[in-house]
Amino acid sequence: MGIRDRNKPDSKEKVIVGKSADMGTRKDKVFVDVCSGTEWTYAMTEEPPILCIINKDRKMEKWMDLKAAKGFACKLSSKYILCACSDGIITVSYTPLTLPTI
Repeated sequence: MGIRDRNKPDSKEKVIVGKSADMGTRKDKVFVDVCSGTEWTYAMTEEPPILCIINKDRKMEKWMDLKAAKGFACKLSSKYILCACSDGIITVSYTPLTLPTI
């Protein structure tokens, strides 16, 4: 992945060039947030909110239904992944790789 200038070398507009991930049956969903760790990437869908774990080979390895109407954001720390959903629901997973919740 890299960043390149759009059209002209002196342009202030930048474009991120990347590679797509194999999201399986989730490929048609609207993704609202992405968090990256050292080995894994976490992506969250909007409706229904689902948290997906994507490995280094860009394949969805696991997913978790967040059991809410809508998803808004996710945040990754060294110990937790937090997911903000509708109706004041915040899901906290204390082991981001296995996704058990608190």
